[in-house]
Amino acid sequence: MNNTFFSLLKDYIQFLKNPAVKPFVVHKTVIDDWKFKMSFMNLFKWIIVVYAFVLIVLGPLLGLAVSAMGVSNVLDMNTVADMRNWRIFLLAIFWAPFVEEIVFRYWFKGLGRYGYIFLLFAVIGLLLGFRFAWLVFILVVMFLAWLPFEGKYGIILGKDIGCAICSEQFVRRSVYISSLVFGCMHWVNYDFSAAQYVYLAPLLILPQLCVGTFLAWLRLRYSVMTGIVFHMVYNSIPLLSIFIMSYVLSPEELSRILNMILFNVNL
Repeated sequence: MNNTFFSLLKDYIQFLKNPAVKPFVVHKTVIDDWKFKMSFMNLFKWIIVVYAFVLIVLGPLLGLAVSAMGVSNVLDMNTVADMRNWRIFLLAIFWAPFVEEIVFRYWFKGLGRYGYIFLLFAVIGLLLGFRFAWLVFILVVMFLAWLPFEGKYGIILGKDIGCAICSEQFVRRSVYISSLVFGCMHWVNYDFSAAQYVYLAPLLILPQLCVGTFLAWLRLRYSVMTGIVFHMVYNSIPLLSIFIMSYVLSPEELSRILNMILFNVNL
């Protein structure tokens, strides 16, 4: 596959139209899937492109929906104060991207139709807040994704465990479903207690829907680790900005900037 940035951008656009379009990367070993496969230059280019799209294209739509619905973000000044605790801060940058990539995209290769079952349990676990269960769930998914399942979904098995790539129909369906669920899970970022015009709610998760499809592309084109690293960098930029500004700005100034960042980026 041509690795120039513009050729990759073209490939991603084609991927949006048909997530099953080739080429897929078949990893020779399980460890190979846990290597970062993208150049750092392309990584930062993609960060710029994705943030520009989210802020310039989706930002106005998101702002319109927030204003019309009267919703508020659950991340307030008290939460920012908690972020000064390095443990919480590191969890937001490192742990959350790792968990979300395992749950929503790692199983594209290996689990086949069973991935939907784990996706369902993942959503239930997240909503119920079972932290220990989340850890167990992740370990189970990682183990099962390495096993060579066979069946009517046409999983192509290599000699090494974990090298399977599922059928085009499965991949297409999985990318759309996982991206939709990934987006819907971020509705928990908002307080809907005084919401109006709830039919505008899908606009609130447009950033996650778009970023979810891009992370799926990274997972299938490169590796699960490439998606995890991008997700970490994507999360770290606004979080680090908020963390630094919390020490240098007044609470009123920070609150205005915080709302602007949260309602446009919406982690």
